[in-house]
Amino acid sequence: MVKLKDVAMKAGVNTSTASRALKNNPEINLKTKQRIIKVAEDMGYFENHEKPVLSKSKVIGIIVPEVINVFSSIVYSIQAELEKKGFCTMIGITNYNSELEKTYFDQFAALSVSGIFYACWENSEYELSKYYDEYRIPIVQLINNSNMFDYVGIDYQWDAQLVIDHLKEKGYRKIGIIGEEHSAIRLNYLIQLARAEDMLISDKYIKISKERFEAGGYNRMLEMLREKERPTAIVAAYDNMAIGAMKAIYDAGLRIPENIAVISFDDTAFSNYQFQPLSTVNTPVFDWAEIAVQTMMDEIFSRITRVKKHIVLKSTLSVRDTT
Repeated sequence: MVKLKDVAMKAGVNTSTASRALKNNPEINLKTKQRIIKVAEDMGYFENHEKPVLSKSKVIGIIVPEVINVFSSIVYSIQAELEKKGFCTMIGITNYNSELEKTYFDQFAALSVSGIFYACWENSEYELSKYYDEYRIPIVQLINNSNMFDYVGIDYQWDAQLVIDHLKEKGYRKIGIIGEEHSAIRLNYLIQLARAEDMLISDKYIKISKERFEAGGYNRMLEMLREKERPTAIVAAYDNMAIGAMKAIYDAGLRIPENIAVISFDDTAFSNYQFQPLSTVNTPVFDWAEIAVQTMMDEIFSRITRVKKHIVLKSTLSVRDTT
């Protein structure tokens, strides 16, 4: 069993300093406490002793690539859940820039946030582990699954399967896929499943570019309509792109779903209020936020070394007029 004197020796401090640090004594500065706690944790000291909870702010950081689409919904929902727990939020928007992620980690640490929700995928697990080793701030991931950190996220393969199964059931056997570069995780599953069911006419019917949102959907759909053989259904990476695709179909004098069906992902607020309500996969945002916040609370207030949670939520399908 690891003893206090072992921790003190490894940390390069006397036993009294180590003892006070592990009791969260205010006479020991925060950086020294964090260093001694890390040493103790690495040595397994907390397997038989309570881990101290350092005094921090009642602020939680959220790092997201943008606050559009499902990201805006999850940020709002997490914020609402945290308010119930007496916490407030600070939001860092990276615009898919990994250097900005590092900046936000630094800034949040300087402000002594109690935890960070991380909803990006630009940095690897190794990079995240370096942030954690440096700052010892609890991290709950919302996008990429990880064995090193708590994770609460969505089953993207399940989402894609919902779409493929629905289109098969409705008799759509020739599909086209439109998306953009930041939707790779979802689109890769979708493409794999569509190929497995022989529902892709050819790779020419996968239209992915840097152009985003409604304009991206509109222009990718125009490209699709120029192909010699027209798909019977379009799957868009998310609702904004689907709305753009629908306009391109209307402008070509075609009807939805009679000529071409359209289906998408996220079930954002406007998807049910179009001229034709959009069929789309409904992301369980409120459950996602509630479970993520509780996971963060467990991580912040736990006084023992916890087994990391890995929770994957399953979406449902909202079938409307476009299929």
